[in-house]
Amino acid sequence: LARALRDRGFAVYLWEHRGDASAVPPVGAGSFCVDDIDTRDLPAAIDAVVAHSGYDRVLAVNQGLAAQSLLVGLALGGEDRVAAAVLVAPAVRFAAPRSATRLAQLVALTLPASWTLPTRRVQQLLTPWVAEGADVASPGTPGDLARGRLRHGGADLSGGVAKQVARWIAEGSLTDRTGRVDIVAALPSLPAMVVTGDDDPACPPGAADPLVRRLGAQHLDLGPGWGHLDPLLASNADSAVFEPLGRFLDAHRSRCL
Repeated sequence: LARALRDRGFAVYLWEHRGDASAVPPVGAGSFCVDDIDTRDLPAAIDAVVAHSGYDRVLAVNQGLAAQSLLVGLALGGEDRVAAAVLVAPAVRFAAPRSATRLAQLVALTLPASWTLPTRRVQQLLTPWVAEGADVASPGTPGDLARGRLRHGGADLSGGVAKQVARWIAEGSLTDRTGRVDIVAALPSLPAMVVTGDDDPACPPGAADPLVRRLGAQHLDLGPGWGHLDPLLASNADSAVFEPLGRFLDAHRSRCL
């Protein structure tokens, strides 16, 4: 995707917040949650991109938890320098089985925010058992790319982030850390494209619909056979996803000036 956007003439930047393996968190940052990332790290990242690129605003492309995080930042932080956004698999409503909901409630209540869950290492250890994309809920992704994503693309999960995500699952909607602010209802107006696939367990059909309605977003519904990583890594993602995504961003270039 980065290469496809570069080939269309975009300056492409990769945002790594304090939860990413290669990022350097602020001195004495301590534990953090999604709200902290999006009210502190997001504005700092946009500051850096604006200063380096010379443009006043940015175009955002975010997938999964990063898409949800961007929404939290837009709703809570008052960030007005995002000219338009592409949101891939941005679940905002959650309908988990009762057993999963109870577990999520337990995690939200009892997991220490200061803990770090070694999810990056766990993904690396699972790599040899991944033969094809379907093994990681991404049937359209070639096996070598799925293994590469597990080995090199993971990050450890902060206890504070895990607690906030668990709250979303337990309460059924995307909220701030307190559970009092419904993020979708608090969003400002924003040109957006929402990309979903029917076989994505992290964003099943209907999970992003309230977001599409709230923003009046263009909805690229990829249908059956598209899982969580497929919009970025599937063999036919270039034509099915990157091309319409690029046209959407092209249409909003002028908003960055």
